[in-house]
Amino acid sequence: MTDTPKNLTLEEVAEILLKKDTRTIESYISKGFLKSTTLNNVVTITAEELAQKLGVDDFNEPFIDEFEARTIANLTKPLTIKYCQEKGIPFFTLKHSNNQGDRVLFKRSLIEDWKSRQFYCIDTDTNYIENVARGRTLKILNQNFWAISEMLNLSERQQDCIHMYLKGKSLDNISDHVQLTSERVRQIVEDVVVRMKKFYKRISEF
Repeated sequence: MTDTPKNLTLEEVAEILLKKDTRTIESYISKGFLKSTTLNNVVTITAEELAQKLGVDDFNEPFIDEFEARTIANLTKPLTIKYCQEKGIPFFTLKHSNNQGDRVLFKRSLIEDWKSRQFYCIDTDTNYIENVARGRTLKILNQNFWAISEMLNLSERQQDCIHMYLKGKSLDNISDHVQLTSERVRQIVEDVVVRMKKFYKRISEF
């Protein structure tokens, strides 16, 4: 016997989609984009219907908005659909019939997993973290960090700075730990990251 599909009120749908009210949901229904049913004068949408539109299995993990996802990922650029597609950032969006995406939504666990598979370096224009390479690079660095550091002849201070940075520590956190200014830490990290990228490029050519 199959389970009865769970019905969501418009308020519950709005909460799932991080909407302030139900007006957008009502618009989707009136345009035929979302199918609804009315029971005891209460308009509902099945969880299955909404999940299919979003491409998710369930709603056990709530969505987070673009700002929170960007904060977790340590990124400064807006997480647009195009940017997410280019960088492989997992996202969800309720697409309209004209294929234009609605608000971009994210899940914390997926963003944290994405972040763990990245290799970050300094954006010299903003001094913020910007993604420059992906899975394979970080895997090599995580598995061979100290060996690569030795091959590059990094000082202990350089090793501390880059290792903490790769673990997601801020420049201020690192500067407090190594007793240098944030700007000096930025310079060290930037220099080491460039050298590591060049080293990885060389070994990847073999």
